[in-house]
Amino acid sequence: MALLPVFLLSLPVWATLVWCLALLLHGLSQIRRYKRQLALTTVSYGAGGWRLAYTDGTHVPAQLASWFAHPRLCILRFVHPRCSLALPYDALTAEEHRRLRVLLRLQDPRQPAAEAEP
Repeated sequence: MALLPVFLLSLPVWATLVWCLALLLHGLSQIRRYKRQLALTTVSYGAGGWRLAYTDGTHVPAQLASWFAHPRLCILRFVHPRCSLALPYDALTAEEHRRLRVLLRLQDPRQPAAEAEP
């Protein structure tokens, strides 16, 4: 589809070659990007913070950037590794979904830590 303008426009040969090369490089980068992506299997939170587990068995520490919590949907956005996760209400049991929302509200990174009184 992106090659169509090359043939419809009367571009010089060098411009046509640059266009085709750019499209080829973009296509190769996208293929590499999607081939190495792994499916996320587990998200856990413990003493060490958030951890993500992938289908190849690797466990990666993750940093939560932001979140959205609603009784029917939770969205987690991680900075490192850069990914987002949407959890509809039927992806977890009602109790697990409630615990996740409570956990997110209790460890909210956007709220400053409570200061100790003297």
